[in-house]
Amino acid sequence: MKNLDIFDSNELKIFNASDLLSLQCRSTSKGNQMKWYDSKNDIYIKAQFYFQDKFWRDDLVECVAAQLGKQFCLTDKRVQILEQSPCKIDLGYNTIYGVYSKNFCTQGEVFVPFSRILSAKKIQFPYSGSIETKWIFALDTLNNLTKSDCSDYLLVMSLLDFLVGNEDRHLSNFGIIYCDGKFRISPLFDFGLGLFEHDRKYENLPLKQCISKMECKPFARHNEDLIAFISDKYDIQKYLPEKFDLTGIELPSLKASSYILNRAKILNVEVIGV
Repeated sequence: MKNLDIFDSNELKIFNASDLLSLQCRSTSKGNQMKWYDSKNDIYIKAQFYFQDKFWRDDLVECVAAQLGKQFCLTDKRVQILEQSPCKIDLGYNTIYGVYSKNFCTQGEVFVPFSRILSAKKIQFPYSGSIETKWIFALDTLNNLTKSDCSDYLLVMSLLDFLVGNEDRHLSNFGIIYCDGKFRISPLFDFGLGLFEHDRKYENLPLKQCISKMECKPFARHNEDLIAFISDKYDIQKYLPEKFDLTGIELPSLKASSYILNRAKILNVEVIGV
């Protein structure tokens, strides 16, 4: 398994888009996100989320999530969180922010998203079911493929999504890695559409109203309901540190800082450096 925490330079790296392989641009009702692959260094680069005529700072959200993830208690857990590092991308006509990360698949390995697993098995996710029904469905599906208990994986994903308010945990950004007939759980990634950095509906609103407008995927409509469910079912404190230290980490807004403090308090974790 690759070491995902490989970038130890504090300098902001600059990528020239003309030197990179452009990947399919995600263009949907949720906006555009340019992505590239650096074949020389086996690195993936993701630009700022563009939506509603604005470049959002989801790149900062990714870095915050990676920093929080480093501080989870995962020494004895089969969970990895992809290291995301900040960068700039020179488009030739403009320079924008982004994040980059090392390819987490080794030669011969393929990432298989949860959505593709369901498609291959010709089964559907129980969207209309209860939180418990959806949770058990996802857990059983992953357990059966990997031949191991994937509770840690779903729990850490849900806790970190909660802390950064990730509203885009769809069925294609978590899953497994396949190689030679064997499956293992993939690292966790794609936390950027959180901390209100993806939609103008949150602008000029107080935190409480913003939280009421937030969405949660795929297990619950509201992330507090999901946390209540897993708190009742599992000992979530064993995954969490006594405190998170975000000293020196850039946050996209004061509202984002307030949100993290609010969510961490619900989890009984102190936050310093905010």
